[in-house]
Amino acid sequence: MPLTDDVIDQLAQLVATTSEQFGRTFNHAQAGRDDRVDLAVVANADPSVEPVVACLRFARVNGFAKHLLRCCIDDQVAGPLTLAEGRTFADLCRLHAGIETPVDPGSMAQAVAALEHDTAARERRRALDQGYRPEAINETGFDCNAKQHGEQVQSTMAMVCRIDDSRGNVLGSGILIAPHLVATAAHVVERHVDASGIAKPEGAKRIKVKLNALSMAANGEAPVDLDADWLAGFAPSDHRPGDDGRMSLPPAHDLIDSHDVAILRLKGAPGWLRGWIDVEGARAEVDPARTGLCFHHHPGGAAQSISIGSHLGGHGCRFLHSCSSIPGSSGGPLLDHDARLVGLHHGCLEDEPDTPNLGGGGGWLADWWAAHPDLRVAPPEVSPFWEIRSSGPVGSGEPVIGFDAMQQRVWDAQRHEDPVCAVTTIPAYAGRILGSLISKMLPSDRAQVVTLSRADLNGYVTAAVNEANPVTAMLAAMAGRLGAPAIVTDPARSSEKVATDPVNAAQYANELADRLLRMQTFRTLWLVVNVGDGNLPSAMSEALGYLYRTVVSLPRGRGKLVIVGSDPLIRAAVAGLMEDVVQVVEWPFHRPDDAALERFILRWCRETRQTQRVQAGAIEFMDMFRSMADAAVETEFGGDWYAALCASLRRNLIERNAR
Repeated sequence: MPLTDDVIDQLAQLVATTSEQFGRTFNHAQAGRDDRVDLAVVANADPSVEPVVACLRFARVNGFAKHLLRCCIDDQVAGPLTLAEGRTFADLCRLHAGIETPVDPGSMAQAVAALEHDTAARERRRALDQGYRPEAINETGFDCNAKQHGEQVQSTMAMVCRIDDSRGNVLGSGILIAPHLVATAAHVVERHVDASGIAKPEGAKRIKVKLNALSMAANGEAPVDLDADWLAGFAPSDHRPGDDGRMSLPPAHDLIDSHDVAILRLKGAPGWLRGWIDVEGARAEVDPARTGLCFHHHPGGAAQSISIGSHLGGHGCRFLHSCSSIPGSSGGPLLDHDARLVGLHHGCLEDEPDTPNLGGGGGWLADWWAAHPDLRVAPPEVSPFWEIRSSGPVGSGEPVIGFDAMQQRVWDAQRHEDPVCAVTTIPAYAGRILGSLISKMLPSDRAQVVTLSRADLNGYVTAAVNEANPVTAMLAAMAGRLGAPAIVTDPARSSEKVATDPVNAAQYANELADRLLRMQTFRTLWLVVNVGDGNLPSAMSEALGYLYRTVVSLPRGRGKLVIVGSDPLIRAAVAGLMEDVVQVVEWPFHRPDDAALERFILRWCRETRQTQRVQAGAIEFMDMFRSMADAAVETEFGGDWYAALCASLRRNLIERNAR
């Protein structure tokens, strides 16, 4: 069937994306054409026509409409779509362009084809423990994709904490309600409170508060000690959960006076950096028309999770809700559509159908806040808490800067699927080859290249986490490549020195930062990062935070970040994270098909007898190699250097594999 104007109009309505993103896809579809035309040129030819419609019509006239639609699917620019819209898009592509919807895991078609209310899939997601990802379980109309709710989720994550005992066993969850105060459930800490509600002194040492617990790797956590006078407020529970997290309550569960709230006073004031939740308007009631709740907690002591559920009605000062929970969730905050604190999670009812959960304490918190204006501000002797060991930049208090937003963007595009990792393996072998070659190809008087491979990032996580001086933790990754002879310590060979010797670490970082600041003003420092599409160990999640720290440490205006990789979603997420602090260049391309890869391998195999090594190397750096071809003409230095790159790459491979 022909691709008529009516069909093009329908397709354009389903391609819900920005002009910039569609422009990249439009250029992608014209790869190999001698007469490429930009989206702006096509759109300006007839301003009365929508740009996407104009481009589809232009592609139809010039014979690449089918390829453009396929690129829309590959680049995931269609959506986010409902199930019905996804099927409509797939049917239009098949009937009018002869395109069968792809079935690869990263495709848009599979993402929109999953059932929106697939109970089995939701249960799998519920049971999944993604240590590096705040898991979102969307059970109701609470829309984490909406701008308001997305910002709410991201900001609240920084305020939530895990509460452990001195042995590291989880007691519960909590949230900052002032710069130096944490609210949690009373039963979480009641073993350290006597019958009259007076805190036992040993509680200050036996209760551990940990912010930034976004990863199963402990190196990202930010522990905060309790003040000696650690209990600022306490409203005990008449009934507390058992070891299984369930409450033994009468059927009416009419617990008017059972608030189950404790307020902990911290020795530091992390809220100055992270913010705190407003409890002045907290209450148990919600808008009957919008009953969705967002629940932040640490189930079982794991990394911070986000569960989405519903408010199921109130009973006195308490209410029922459907957000998923297990022991360790107690004390976590429940927020409504307006980011207002409804209450804290108390436990799960064992004698109710489908075991609903119990929450409350919001009203008590609001009353307590109004009655204690003297406690709203941390006293002068309580200084801001500088999180030297946090995953974000030292002193900023940010949790793995931007990484939560990246995870959310990936989830937005692939919702209804099992969660996927947002940043993937950075091949060390290919990274070394790419770095050595690009550094030779770019004009030495205008550019200096530093490649960050997976080995670099993983190798410097330890040094960065244990960096004693809050300056430029991951700049250590550049020392050898920048050739600073005055710097003796090399973390690549002796990371323990940096990790264990604060004086040496501080001197190392300061000297390196000084060298960067004195770098010639006309030279640009290029950071080249390759993102693929494999699985990522949780430690690598932290590494991206340190990459950000490196980027923000560059002299302003002298840095450039080149992002290479085959996953457009991941490239866009990394670019979105970095673009505010450094010039970002994306070198996009699509993965070669089997035939192209086979031709490539055979061509190189003719040059050497060590076939297996060449094949392994060729497959690993194939993504980078192809990206150079697509991006060479777009660089500020033109495309001439690409020919030299190819020749050097060929020699490098043969020499490396002939040894």
